[in-house]
Amino acid sequence: MSKQMTNELTFEQIDSWFRIGGPPTVQTTYVPRSSTKTNVNNDSLLGQGFGRGLTRPVYTPGQHSRPAGLSGRTDYAKQYREAFQKEQFAESDEEDDDDNQTVYSVKTSAHSLSDIESSSDLASLHIGPDGPTPPEIAVLAYQNYNFEHEYSQSLPITAHHDQVGLEKKTSPDTRLTYVTTGILLQKLINSRSMSEYTHIILDEVHERDQDTDFCMLVVRKLQRSNSRHVKVVLMSATFNTSQFGEYFGIPIQGRLQPPPVVNIDGRLFDVKEYYTDDLHELYETPFPKVDEPSIPLETYELAKRLILHFDDMERDEQGIIDGSLQRREVLYWFFCQTWVLPLHSTITNQEQGQVFRKAQETFRKIILATNIAESSITVPDIKYVIDFMLTKCMVRDLETNFQCLRLNWASKANAIQRRGRAGRVSNGRCYRLVRKYFYNTCIQEYGIPEMLRCPLEQLVLRVKILDLGEPKAILALALDPPDLEHIETTILLLKEVGALTTVTSEAMNPHDGELTFLGRILAALPVDVKIGKLIVMGYVFGCLKECLIIGIPPPPLRALSPDHNIHHWRVAKVPPCPEEFSSLSYGRHLEAYKARMRWANGSFGDPIAILNGYLQWEHSNQSGMFLRSRNSEKDWCRKNMIEMTTIREVAKLIGELSERLKNFNISLPRENPRNKTEADQMEDMMVLKMVLSGAMYPNYFSLVPSDEAEALRMLSGRDPCTTVMVKNVPNHGYLYRIPIASHFAKCGKGKKLYFEGNKCFVEFEKPHHSDPTSYGCPILPAVFNACKMRQLRMKLEIDEYQIDASQVQALEEAQENQRDWHQLKTNRIGVPLNQLGAPKQVSLPRADQTWTDLKVTEVADGNRFWANYADKEVQRDLLQLLKLINTGGPSALKNLEQRPNIGEYYLAPYIDVSGECYYRARIERVIDERPPLAEVFYLDYGNMAHVPVSRLKEMSPGHMELPFQGIECILAGIKPSPKLARSQWHPEARKWLTGAILEEEVLAKIYSVVSGVLHVELYQCMVDGQEMDPPLFINQLMVEKGFALSCEEPYISKISHIQREEDVSCPSLDPDWKDAPSLDGQNPLQDLKIKRQVKLQGPSSPYEINFSSMTRVGGLKSIRVEKESVNSVALSVEPQERYEKMMIAANIRINNQRNILLVRDSTIMPNIRGLPALCSMLFAPTIELRRDKKKTRLTGALCGLGWDHYTKQSVMPDHDIEVTFDSNITLQDIKEINGVRIGINLALASQDQVSSQYGGVRSIQKQARSKLLSLINKRREAVEPIECRRQYQWHLIPEEDLLDPMITTFAEHNFPPLYQYHKSVVLETPQGISGESADGQINLKLEHLEDLHNKANRSTIPFEKSVMCYLCECMFYAPRDLLYHLDTPRHRNEEEKLNFQ
Repeated sequence: MSKQMTNELTFEQIDSWFRIGGPPTVQTTYVPRSSTKTNVNNDSLLGQGFGRGLTRPVYTPGQHSRPAGLSGRTDYAKQYREAFQKEQFAESDEEDDDDNQTVYSVKTSAHSLSDIESSSDLASLHIGPDGPTPPEIAVLAYQNYNFEHEYSQSLPITAHHDQVGLEKKTSPDTRLTYVTTGILLQKLINSRSMSEYTHIILDEVHERDQDTDFCMLVVRKLQRSNSRHVKVVLMSATFNTSQFGEYFGIPIQGRLQPPPVVNIDGRLFDVKEYYTDDLHELYETPFPKVDEPSIPLETYELAKRLILHFDDMERDEQGIIDGSLQRREVLYWFFCQTWVLPLHSTITNQEQGQVFRKAQETFRKIILATNIAESSITVPDIKYVIDFMLTKCMVRDLETNFQCLRLNWASKANAIQRRGRAGRVSNGRCYRLVRKYFYNTCIQEYGIPEMLRCPLEQLVLRVKILDLGEPKAILALALDPPDLEHIETTILLLKEVGALTTVTSEAMNPHDGELTFLGRILAALPVDVKIGKLIVMGYVFGCLKECLIIGIPPPPLRALSPDHNIHHWRVAKVPPCPEEFSSLSYGRHLEAYKARMRWANGSFGDPIAILNGYLQWEHSNQSGMFLRSRNSEKDWCRKNMIEMTTIREVAKLIGELSERLKNFNISLPRENPRNKTEADQMEDMMVLKMVLSGAMYPNYFSLVPSDEAEALRMLSGRDPCTTVMVKNVPNHGYLYRIPIASHFAKCGKGKKLYFEGNKCFVEFEKPHHSDPTSYGCPILPAVFNACKMRQLRMKLEIDEYQIDASQVQALEEAQENQRDWHQLKTNRIGVPLNQLGAPKQVSLPRADQTWTDLKVTEVADGNRFWANYADKEVQRDLLQLLKLINTGGPSALKNLEQRPNIGEYYLAPYIDVSGECYYRARIERVIDERPPLAEVFYLDYGNMAHVPVSRLKEMSPGHMELPFQGIECILAGIKPSPKLARSQWHPEARKWLTGAILEEEVLAKIYSVVSGVLHVELYQCMVDGQEMDPPLFINQLMVEKGFALSCEEPYISKISHIQREEDVSCPSLDPDWKDAPSLDGQNPLQDLKIKRQVKLQGPSSPYEINFSSMTRVGGLKSIRVEKESVNSVALSVEPQERYEKMMIAANIRINNQRNILLVRDSTIMPNIRGLPALCSMLFAPTIELRRDKKKTRLTGALCGLGWDHYTKQSVMPDHDIEVTFDSNITLQDIKEINGVRIGINLALASQDQVSSQYGGVRSIQKQARSKLLSLINKRREAVEPIECRRQYQWHLIPEEDLLDPMITTFAEHNFPPLYQYHKSVVLETPQGISGESADGQINLKLEHLEDLHNKANRSTIPFEKSVMCYLCECMFYAPRDLLYHLDTPRHRNEEEKLNFQ
């Protein structure tokens, strides 16, 4: 093959090279091409003879420099390249010797190839699946087709077909197929031959992504082995022809013969290039720094002035002095009348489509674009390109192996591509905002290939499937081979995932491993390895469809960042990384966050938010709801902030990916999910979270708990679950209550504002409807929304007015004089925000009232109910009110005159045993249906119902005289049993509580009053008309029946309890807060002058928590959750529970400074004691248990890939996880963990065994699921944590103390097991309380109680060492916390059992 240039090649000569069986090519003059794409006439290269009478130059391999900063260990590649080249030269010599003896001679064939073709196909044979086939026979299939350039629609060659993913439209008559690089790779790897093609054309090879580079590697290898007749064409507007020519050089007669180079100048209009040197008259800019890519402020100013200067330029060009100016579009690579449009991948498809619309007359369209406009999208009417010469690319951090989105100077190839955006319809200009000298000397010719900077997991798996050698031997033949350390790390990562076995031939091999069944599946799925493992684990535990929805990659049209290797759902997409179908419209981030929180449904998981959104869309689609009108689906998607085109594509991809899984006998279950009960669905959510934790190992993070006492102090005693804090409020802040409250209206309904100095505490009203975002969470969604406002840097500005201080001070003094004499003077002011004239709540029990009789009217949850006072006076008042409202029937009541608003009070109908009557109610939300419905809360009874809006009635002032009688109560000292994933109550718990107390009179002992809610210990004195002696203690019965666990009360509840005991004469719930001075309902700022604008600081919550990585490499780095995540605002849900809690993530990146880990697609796991340790041991490749000095109990475990017996070092130290047990984990638990791992291995033992849901694997799935739930739901006692002194060190347990699991390996397995089984350790009989006699145990417990009481006091100085109450299994860090604990019902019950005085 010869290296020839276009200037002297005609299209007929080019056609002859593509033609099969055509005449020889006419010899042309060779003109080499430089890297800047200019033709250089070098006569010295002409005239050098090179075989078969063709005059061609001798090819000299060029020196391709490796990108700076990536000079890793690549010496290994040299020996493999030399061996491959020698092999090719040897084969070439053998073919030359046998050329004259070949039966199928190229020269004598009736369908002879051209000379150019014959130079690479000398006497070559095609080795297909059925034996050798000569090229001449292979071309006979095309003898009936006319390949001349007659573009007739009747010719098969002109009727092409596309194949993207599994969407295949080819037929036996197809002669031209467009496919993605990934599809071509899959075909070549599966067939290991290119025999079904005559030509393979690879376009845009300059992008150097992994698929393209590996495809070239495979094509090159196959072309030199069994597919030598296939022609390969590489195309790009900007690529290094010397480097690619060297790579695809053909060995002929001991030399590398380069391929021909064809240069086609296809530009219709000229594009002139300008630099900052040419723009110094507009603005001077500093010289850029090579090692600090950035955009100085001066460069921004230059870009602004340049755009404004375009008008003057175009007036001169058009010869216009006055009148209309025809403006062109500007592509602003990163304002006259301008139309500014963003163009990046985090906006919706509809917003992206705006850039293709033509601007109105006299308007200039300015597009602010990222790299998406460089090659992915072409806007045809661009005249000006402003290029800052910067780019962001994903790189692998060499120290931590995390990915990092790094800002770099763009390459000259990037700059040429960007310049090409202009000049499509007219002459254009390209302004590069750097110095010309800097561009020529400091900007690299080409970008860094993806293979050198990104993870290689999918690449190595493809190499393993290709099965032509170990990965490093194959990747050494790449155009730019990755360094050896990168390959080693990738192999270890695949072993950690379970795609490769940890040992090969009974020895640890860092360069290779045997493919597991999981590895084969991962290689066949176009997803990230962790997402692929998620899908497989979902199949094992019976939640395959859910995992498919979470992990499937939608079309690569939108991206948050140019990451090509993570295929998982996001609120913004990465090509080809999937993104959640949520529509993130430009500037509507808070609304998008609310939508994601609704879809998350209290799960605090990004994947589950995606799942719920898709399932709701699928249900609406299948039920025919979208068929009601033409725009039903579109309106539904707009309302729920879901992008319709994307979610439709997801539905198609689920089916396509399911088809791929069928190749491994993995199929979706057939049972109808609608047949599942509510409890089953909640159990499925728990299993799904555990599956997510298994797939995302070791991306684990522990939650850094918040301090309850400090939180209460920061909020001056307000409830952190309902309140946020704002700072920098002007003096006399209560005068600004209206503008302050207006800023938080978008978060939730405000209840009251509290002002103290320059701080304002915004308290939100707790909604009574079943808000899905707060299910199982005591913190209001409004608190999350308010904190999100600060994170989004939304403007919180108010106007400060010139206030007459003396007048305001007189009002405040008059208000102060009205306070009771025993109340201290304070600057704390409370301002209610409730609707004027709204009914008030019935007075709650005073501090000196410990017991009260209640009549339960509604059970809302497993521990929450509504009640009335049981005395006869209250019941009489309710009957009189009912009679007052319903006298005269519904016709006597006034109808609504306008649409009801949330929080307003009306009369609503309700049907009970006595018929339909109207009751006082409050609107909780309005549901837009036909007819419109209102969800109402009945103020006197606590129940809720959906009522047609047309049936609501106005409430008269007489109806609001009686305070509403409903009292909200919570059972104190208990929490849900850990059976469900969202810390919510099991449906059976609510069912039992309803049967026990509904419509019954009960005796309540008041523990505390928090935010108007009674925390009570409930006793039932009468059962079926019989008095119970002693009364039934409902709280304890919930624990005994397994519905609940005993727990600590929240800190604010403990404070309320202490205050009620100490100050029994306190008449007010808020004794320290005074009411604002009376302003007669007028706006005090109405006629005042504005002094300045004040920016409020916040809002913030003291319950905001941080995270820390559980892995060794991330332990000292800060953690930041991506701002699109539902966990971007993380609040401590149960701060009173001090055991370790965890979060998992699908993807982790690191910032450029290497001190912050950026977490994406995160899920907070259920608050279950010991869960972080259990998850780590369940899904780690191997563990080593820790034990205490006395060898009496397990104290922790080191989890990871283990240690190398030869190097005596950790195999992968960065990913080791050292867990310390804060709950009692026994050897029986280790046995149960191995039992779960057995179930996983059995389910994935054999492709034949992985069968339909009716086979034996279905039974294995159920057993694995049952064992998993049994393990995590087991009640565990708290123990004092004992940290290992030699953390992250393996092999601390002697071999003689290790116990083999004694598990039989099944002979029918035809794949290596996914998980190895953990070894136990020898433990001695524990001494102490459990080793004493019954009397001795009691004495030890009494001594322990005495010690606790001696240590408890009101001091907040932490203990030198944490103190544990072994009776209640609780840990304490300060004497005051211990004091509050000793007064809880749970602890007092334990003391009563021991008769402790």
